[in-house]
Amino acid sequence: MRALKIFGLATLALLLSNCDQVQSTIPSPLTFTRYQPIILDVGDVQIIEEYQSPKTAPYVEHLMPYSPAEAMRIWVKDRIRASGNEKSLQVIIKDARVMSSTLPSGSGVLGVVGLSKDKRYDLTLAVEMRIYGRSAAMSEANVNVSTTRFITIADTASSHEREVQFRKMVGDSMEVINAELEKNIFTYFGHYITYQ
Repeated sequence: MRALKIFGLATLALLLSNCDQVQSTIPSPLTFTRYQPIILDVGDVQIIEEYQSPKTAPYVEHLMPYSPAEAMRIWVKDRIRASGNEKSLQVIIKDARVMSSTLPSGSGVLGVVGLSKDKRYDLTLAVEMRIYGRSAAMSEANVNVSTTRFITIADTASSHEREVQFRKMVGDSMEVINAELEKNIFTYFGHYITYQ
């Protein structure tokens, strides 16, 4: 009886440790609040999505935990603050695609018989920011940034593993965009930055 209890407790501990491992691989929500907000002398911030996902193959951004466009909207919400009255900031998402393609069959058993369908996913994110005066038809200042990244995912990967890799790809891309935007904002929008 005592051996049965010990076995039961050991099994329970093993199950709980496996649950902890699964939980630890779940990515945290995408956020940029760990960075200082950038306060601009503008009255409003507009996000313009020029890129519209076709939502059909080979485009897959709409199937991801965070699409590149959604990640960019989160970045604007977390990092940009409007503190002025007259000017306007436009954040234009010019490209935010993720395209899938099937890799050539490998040399493994599945590859030899033509069953391997490993995928490559290519992400492109391009963003432009423009500051306009109230009556100006042309922007007073602008910055452009872009990044590309790709990952490969095995055909045998679980849906959870795919989500984790998609989340990492978008997160890594946004770190590049974040660094480039911050550098360019302080370089080209310097006259519009306030330090309140």
